[in-house]
Amino acid sequence: MGFNKEKTKKLLEDIDDLFDQLPIRMSAKHKRHLKNVVLGPALNEVRKMIDDSRPPVMMTVGRSGHGKSSLINALTGREVAKVNPVVPETQGSTCYEVPFAEYGATWRMIDTRGFFDVINPKKGNREEAEKQLKKEILEYRPDIFFHVINIKEIRTMSKDLLVMKDIRDTLEKENIKVPIVTILSNVDILGNPGLPIDDPEKQGQIIQGMNYLIREVFQIEEPKVKFLDLHHPSRGYILQEDHYLAIIPLNTYPDNLWNIETLEEFIGEVLPERAKLDYLQVKNQTAQMKKFTTSIIKRFSTVAGGVGSSPIPVADFFVLTPLQLLMIIIIGTLAGKEMKMETAHEYLAAMGLNIGAALGFRSLAHQLTKMIPIGGMFISGGIASSATYALGKSAELYFFHGKIIAPKNIKGKLE
Repeated sequence: MGFNKEKTKKLLEDIDDLFDQLPIRMSAKHKRHLKNVVLGPALNEVRKMIDDSRPPVMMTVGRSGHGKSSLINALTGREVAKVNPVVPETQGSTCYEVPFAEYGATWRMIDTRGFFDVINPKKGNREEAEKQLKKEILEYRPDIFFHVINIKEIRTMSKDLLVMKDIRDTLEKENIKVPIVTILSNVDILGNPGLPIDDPEKQGQIIQGMNYLIREVFQIEEPKVKFLDLHHPSRGYILQEDHYLAIIPLNTYPDNLWNIETLEEFIGEVLPERAKLDYLQVKNQTAQMKKFTTSIIKRFSTVAGGVGSSPIPVADFFVLTPLQLLMIIIIGTLAGKEMKMETAHEYLAAMGLNIGAALGFRSLAHQLTKMIPIGGMFISGGIASSATYALGKSAELYFFHGKIIAPKNIKGKLE
């Protein structure tokens, strides 16, 4: 479902109100202190995560007809950019704001003109086109750059790469470094077009094309090259080079998509942190989203440890309940659930707690103490932290993998 900002704001307000309504026996001063050191930082963490997030900005560059527009369509899963394999469709760079309302996310995709064409759409000269491209890079500040090359044209790429080097030098003067991924497009046309892309002969030709680009065009030494997938070498290479991050072969035609998932996963790994949330929610990449949840669990566990400045009786454990409910809801939302209290109720019910409309905080907290590893008469910072961590990992296993494992049975600890 994703993080709708308005719903998130309302949830944070509700969680804040929950703390104020707790039937707590400690002094008002002590209660305010715990709210400031425990709940306050947690709410701020979530606000920062949501407020700082922004749409990922991805830009395609290359010759007309090499597959820039179809790459955008393949990544977004919809017809965003118009495709014409013969006549250049892009008369100038076009910025597409692509909304994914169901996830509360947006992507910004920049489809450039054929800047490397000898005859460009507006019949201007190459220098003017390159100047315009540099200007647009500075304007849009892309997070990632896709240099799209038809795999059968890699032997004619030397001039294009000189242009790219000039552009990179310009960006570095502006203290801008954009990671470039080389896309080798149209791999289906290699060799016998009648063969499927996964045919061993065609797979070998794809690898030969990538090797030629690395050795003869990029002139990169082999120790600086690694397979993206050791079991499937044709899926692409990671380049340990200053500007070009990877070479990924693709087929982006809707009726014959190939290897797009490799690119999608790679994008999720290299995007800046602020741009990842909108991207990962749409792509629902479990491994990448779990990195988010691990970070959230550790941060909330550290925040819960704030009770260590003034240990509380186990009977008053419920002061941590709003914090832990919020953590559970965020984990569920990252796994695709809705950003609402019912998401926490679903998890707690799955753990065997009797969740009803009339369940009070003290009763809920009492049941939580049975679920999580707490010992002794008082809750210290360390106990609060490790208990919250175990609860978070249990919720992660439930929402991402459908496993029902009580927090007290979670092995491992907060590092």
